Amino acid sequence: MRLNLKLMCLGTLVCVMPACADLGAIEALRDDAQQARVAMVQRAEQLERLRESFPETDPARAEIDATLAQTRAAIGLVDAGMMRINQVLDEAADPSDGLTRTAQQLGPFLPEPVRLPLVLAAALGATLLRSGQIKKGAISIALSIDKAMEGDEAFRDALARNANTLRALQTPTGRKIVDQAGSRNFLASLPI
Repeated sequence: MRLNLKLMCLGTLVCVMPACADLGAIEALRDDAQQARVAMVQRAEQLERLRESFPETDPARAEIDATLAQTRAAIGLVDAGMMRINQVLDEAADPSDGLTRTAQQLGPFLPEPVRLPLVLAAALGATLLRSGQIKKGAISIALSIDKAMEGDEAFRDALARNANTLRALQTPTGRKIVDQAGSRNFLASLPI
């Protein structure tokens, strides 16, 4: 599917941006991703309408459901990629950590082919560090809820009654964090 190829290209470009890339090129990449997302959403809407035109027992519905699920997963991947691009651009534009500030202070003394990759790498590093901190915070929340359930039977029963609703509202990452926090060796897979 051409859309999957575009997603793979987007991921590759984000991971291995050339040293000569500038913020304008990265913003253009984000805009292209947004256009791809709009096209995927339109495709998902078309698939939903097509799916509704088939009877419940029609075997073609299963194939449409599978394609629709792939399209929705692709939309999620594009959203995650765009979020990362936005984080990197925001951090490059307004650094909030010492590493990026230092990189920007050293910037005027460095030649242009080195300057931008240094600033972007610092921003990416800060973003990844923050992601790790957020994940650790989410794990601590899951562990605290687990601990609260040990001592409060009413709370445990209320959570058990609403478990399906809670799971339905969780993102895949949220589900993964809760599952990891519930296992004995969750620290082994801390990176996001």
